[in-house]
Amino acid sequence: MTTTTFRIDKNNIARMGSDSRVSWVTNKGLVVRVFDSPSYFKVANINGVLYGFAGTNFIFRKFLESYTDVVLDSNKVLDTLVALAHHNRIQFCLLRYDGELREFANSPAALGEKEIFLDSKSPPLQTKYHAIGSGRGSKMYNKNKTNNHVCLPIRKIIGANVKTLNKKQYAAIKSKIGVSDFTEDEAIAIFHACDRAGGDIFTGGEIRIMEKQRTVTTQEAAAKQVQILKRIDGEAKSRGVVCASPINAAKEIAQLQNLGVAPVRKGGIDPSIKKSALYKSMEADLKETFNY
Repeated sequence: MTTTTFRIDKNNIARMGSDSRVSWVTNKGLVVRVFDSPSYFKVANINGVLYGFAGTNFIFRKFLESYTDVVLDSNKVLDTLVALAHHNRIQFCLLRYDGELREFANSPAALGEKEIFLDSKSPPLQTKYHAIGSGRGSKMYNKNKTNNHVCLPIRKIIGANVKTLNKKQYAAIKSKIGVSDFTEDEAIAIFHACDRAGGDIFTGGEIRIMEKQRTVTTQEAAAKQVQILKRIDGEAKSRGVVCASPINAAKEIAQLQNLGVAPVRKGGIDPSIKKSALYKSMEADLKETFNY
């Protein structure tokens, strides 16, 4: 569904950037449609802290709905979301930069892939550049990840996609983007074609940037994003799919290990989290959203 990037530039200014693409995924992990939602921001600056998201949209919606709690204690909100995702086998990654870069994430062990579990007790990431989401493993990201401009890797990924889709043999697939569903063969074909070109079909649309010193996400702006996410999730639910981006756990784990961070924090989830009012409220909404 996305490529979300983090960069501290040569002037020591921290930024996060993301694209605006949305993906519909079946319960088997097959992507059936991609479209661009320019009004959807996957990055935020709340109370001077940068946040960037990739994964199942529901998690980011609950994060934004908890705006007041995030301002008071973001660890509480994020740890609750990690616990909720862990108990319900939901994939997501969320970056937070408040002077230290941390990743909050969950990816269940499945189909031979190893588990990812990161919360506030996991160590910070010691790096000036980082990325999460489906485009993180692309050739264009890896070629441009150290560039001073946080949005350049995303722009290069989108450029590789456009070049691929403009080829004659993919004209029929290109015509379906934002309009109709892919067949299984089409989804597989365009995924591999964009990947070979260095791109990522799940990254596209407009690029949004949040800067720690300048841009601000107000509570009103967050509420608007919540409404956008509710609409997108509602449309997906009516078709029996989910708005999400499958995370390549193997590549994510390799990236974490290169930074000296274990992909699974020892000690497990604090059992008191499941008893909290915040967790119970989020879980009730989860059941309603996905018909659990």
